[in-house]
Amino acid sequence: MYLKLQGKLDFGTVSNLGDLERVTGLCDLVLVTSAFMRGELRYSEVSISRVLSAGIRAYKALEIPMPKLNREGFVVHHARCTGLRKFRRGQSRSD
Repeated sequence: MYLKLQGKLDFGTVSNLGDLERVTGLCDLVLVTSAFMRGELRYSEVSISRVLSAGIRAYKALEIPMPKLNREGFVVHHARCTGLRKFRRGQSRSD
């Protein structure tokens, strides 16, 4: 089994991290990514700016196969990112 991305966002809508921040409502995504790269990965400022402006592919969900307790097969879990949008019939999610 392997991880599988689902729900690809339209490239016209999301082409870089700034677009992803705007579309999903994930506040400070660019700032937090920059801080992580600077502090944890020790990237140079030039490298950070190149990564932050680079093209991306954005997806809404990730399928994660988890082995069953009896070790016979897998159960597929879905990790979803809905941002500020509602999920199914107006229900909120805490993704």
